[in-house]
Amino acid sequence: MNEVKYKIELTGEELKQLELLIKEKLSRTTLPSESLRNALKSLENAKPMVATAKQLEAAKKATEARKTKTRKKIEIAVNQLRIENRPITMYAVAKYSRVSPNTVRKYREFIETAEAERRRSQPTEAQDRLL
Repeated sequence: MNEVKYKIELTGEELKQLELLIKEKLSRTTLPSESLRNALKSLENAKPMVATAKQLEAAKKATEARKTKTRKKIEIAVNQLRIENRPITMYAVAKYSRVSPNTVRKYREFIETAEAERRRSQPTEAQDRLL
């Protein structure tokens, strides 16, 4: 059976503190466990993660592309709701766009403006009576 491994991000100071805690535990234990010794060995061999300028630029580009794609999905959903003259709510936009509700909330101002415009463009009861 394969053992599950975990990766964690630590600052240099956090790494030092963790090493000290494990060393302290090892010194107090008469028969230290294999996993504790392996953990200390892993910490001692830890290397800092450094991203190159090229990697950072690629990540930035990918993030922008993802944001643009999400914005487009939300705009399409809002327009579809407008066409169908349905209320433009966060839930409706999330459902139509297939974007998570948490992401849709980031576009709250855009959605609320669209709903206000939809309401303004609807004829009122008084206008209906005149027609």
